[in-house]
Amino acid sequence: MVPRRWQPISALRGIVNPLIDRSLERNPHIVDAVLTVADPDEQDVGTDDHDRP
Repeated sequence: MVPRRWQPISALRGIVNPLIDRSLERNPHIVDAVLTVADPDEQDVGTDDHDRP
């Protein structure tokens, strides 16, 4: 349940969030940071080994 005044913002999130997610997935700095947090024991995490289509 969302108050009426928040409905446009809520609808906009459904459009904007996937676009932001896609841009973050393609940012090599973000990918490196996420992979480092996911496996902190791994050294020299690079995007070459973890490219996404």
